[in-house]
Amino acid sequence: MGHVNIFKTKSKEELVKLYGEFLKVEETGFFDPETDLGGIREIYSCDFGANTTWMLQIELTHAISDLWYEENK
Repeated sequence: MGHVNIFKTKSKEELVKLYGEFLKVEETGFFDPETDLGGIREIYSCDFGANTTWMLQIELTHAISDLWYEENK
């Protein structure tokens, strides 16, 4: 089976928490392996290698955007 966007399986509340963790990554410059986002990063690293952070950001913001779109269309 191919790659699955893990963020598409998350609830609105989970996405809010994950995005908060992502903002912390932007502030500190590293992923804390003790956070949910840090665990997801480990999973994504198997699929994307050097592009892990880039793909994680794209897929997280895509899932959030899809949720926003469904609530506002």
